[in-house]
Amino acid sequence: MSKKSLIVILILLIGYLIACIFYHPFIPCIFHEITGFYCPGCGITRMIVSIFKLDFYKAFRYNPLLFIFIPFIIVLTLNNIYCIIKNRVPIYKKINNKFWVVIIIILIIYWIARNIYPFLAPLD
Repeated sequence: MSKKSLIVILILLIGYLIACIFYHPFIPCIFHEITGFYCPGCGITRMIVSIFKLDFYKAFRYNPLLFIFIPFIIVLTLNNIYCIIKNRVPIYKKINNKFWVVIIIILIIYWIARNIYPFLAPLD
């Protein structure tokens, strides 16, 4: 990914988040609309907007697992941006594949659990 495309993507994401904060034009989850089940990512946009509004309780309730993963995601993202700028190997390419398998298993268990236990479902 080139530096220009990274900048364009970041500007678009920031613009969308700002629009969500003021106008609430949330994009519905296609998986939830079709099946009625929540995917592991349902509530992410509302979670991020709640974090920007400093409402951490709501942010946690929209997507508890990803709320917990935020520090990890931020570190990986910043490292990836830094490595793109400096033409270095990102840290995620150095992480063992077993780690990613564990993350995927956690996501699958969370996906199942949030459709069984109502307290894991995103707030409406």
